[in-house]
Amino acid sequence: MHADRMKRIPVWALDDEKIKTFIEYRFPKAKTDPRQRRLAARMVRLIYLYYRAGETNIKIAGELKMSLNAVDCALHRINKAMGRPLKRVGRPKKNHDSIEPSYEASL
Repeated sequence: MHADRMKRIPVWALDDEKIKTFIEYRFPKAKTDPRQRRLAARMVRLIYLYYRAGETNIKIAGELKMSLNAVDCALHRINKAMGRPLKRVGRPKKNHDSIEPSYEASL
């Protein structure tokens, strides 16, 4: 089973630029926010251990001090996100340059 999984590694998992783009989209404040930086580093480590080093979920859970279920969920979310076009996470920024509608015009 493990050998079969290693034969089916997704193309994106071997592309550093795609992984970097995914991490930047998923953790947009990683350069300034220590919490996001820590979570981003853990996700990169998870991707490396699972897809490149070929470690099992149990070994990854032990190394990253996560539950087995948390590893499975993170891998599922990563696969789901990488299977579709990337989009920013979180609230969209407010556009303060837009023109507010005039309510008097509708009277």
